[in-house]
Amino acid sequence: MQYIGGQKSYEGELKAGKPHGKGIRYHLDGVTPMLQGEWVEGLMHGHGTEYSSNGEKSYQGKWENHSPHGIGIEYRNDKKYYEGEFR
Repeated sequence: MQYIGGQKSYEGELKAGKPHGKGIRYHLDGVTPMLQGEWVEGLMHGHGTEYSSNGEKSYQGKWENHSPHGIGIEYRNDKKYYEGEFR
């Protein structure tokens, strides 16, 4: 686990001190997930989910170099807004 200011900031697999493998990055409260999924050298890469600070899902799908890329679903107000290809 990694901590910032005493709050949990990341929980999961690490490589050379960076998120690598499956893990969860938390918002500043140390409780609410921000990003959950697959990481490569500190960046979201693979399948993952992004959450807003109130815990609502905002994106779920494929990531490449820390950006949505590929098939995914964008959510607004926790409701499906767009489903398709992201680049």
